[in-house]
Amino acid sequence: VPLITLQAESVGILNICRSTGAQGYDENDLEGAEAIARHLALAVDNASLVARHKADADRYAALAEQNRRVLDSLPSGVIALDRARRVVQANASALRLLQQPLNHPATDWETLARNLSPEGKAAIDRCLAAAASGNELRVTIEEPDSRHLQVRASQGAAFGITLIIDDITHDVEIERELQRTRTLAEVGQMTSAIAHEIRNPLTSISGAAQMALDEQTLDGAKGWAKVVQQEALHLNDLCDEFLDFAKGVALNPGETSIDAVVSELLMQMDSQLIESGTRVSFEPGDQVPIILADKAKLSQAIRNLILNGAEAMVGGGELRISTEAQQNCVLIRVEDHGIGIPEENLARLFTPFFTTKSRGTGLGLCNVRRVIEAHGGSVEVTSRVGVGTEFTLCLPLRTRP
Repeated sequence: VPLITLQAESVGILNICRSTGAQGYDENDLEGAEAIARHLALAVDNASLVARHKADADRYAALAEQNRRVLDSLPSGVIALDRARRVVQANASALRLLQQPLNHPATDWETLARNLSPEGKAAIDRCLAAAASGNELRVTIEEPDSRHLQVRASQGAAFGITLIIDDITHDVEIERELQRTRTLAEVGQMTSAIAHEIRNPLTSISGAAQMALDEQTLDGAKGWAKVVQQEALHLNDLCDEFLDFAKGVALNPGETSIDAVVSELLMQMDSQLIESGTRVSFEPGDQVPIILADKAKLSQAIRNLILNGAEAMVGGGELRISTEAQQNCVLIRVEDHGIGIPEENLARLFTPFFTTKSRGTGLGLCNVRRVIEAHGGSVEVTSRVGVGTEFTLCLPLRTRP
């Protein structure tokens, strides 16, 4: 009798035997055999299902263990939370970073984060809230024990949240050391630049004073005294420039029209530009909005770019200025057709005290970038030797503090 399952699959055969000479099988025997066969088929089918489920469970358990080992081998902390912020999984690195015991891990986020500082936990909670809304947020927190943790959260499976935590303390320390090294290098460069810039007028003052001592007439002595006075004024200007650089950028923001700033600036510089042979073409953009900016400092930054462009066009030339409103910022472009900047100098262009001019502190372009970055913007420059240079200032569309 075949063993047929409910799914009409044959899983075996039931053989029923009697001794030779015994009574033959009748219909009742056949019905009994078929009933037994049905029960046997069901039992075999159930046993097969149990075996398959056990094999699947063993396979899933092996995969889960493999996944756990892989996660535990990661230096990054990985935490999976469900929608109720219950801990679905947390690897060993996450427990160590959150200073939790490895043998009794917490089952909910509040308990898991109990050793974080209030500020650190609040920052991570913002990440979790953003992830729950489908946004990925990244924050860096500094704990009281001087650890720096970088945390990012994103939406995981079934609307849960995956939290990734990295200890970036070593990277922060390296960056601080590099910053200290850069600062020392800048101080050395600044010292050299200050000494160089002061030595030139001092040499002129010393020479003029010696000539005045040797002068036989009062008018001649007055002439040399005038040289001393001019160089002293130049020294004073240098001191003011160095002090301005040392003080940093303190903004006094207000509602500012970029087009109005450029127009007023060109009117103020008109005679100076005409004297240098510079022709200026100003192209205001369409509907450039009013932004929040420090008008005076922004005007000074654009003035520096205009003067640099005029100086780059030896004998005069055309300087193009344009403004443009984009989705998130206002662009200000200043383009000259001068000598251009060699590629090896582009990377150092905004370095404090770097200059290729015979007279100059190298603070002009550095101050331009400092002012624009203080506004939350950026400065880009493109240049080709013998063709010209274009500076692009990008200022964010902020209308309130």
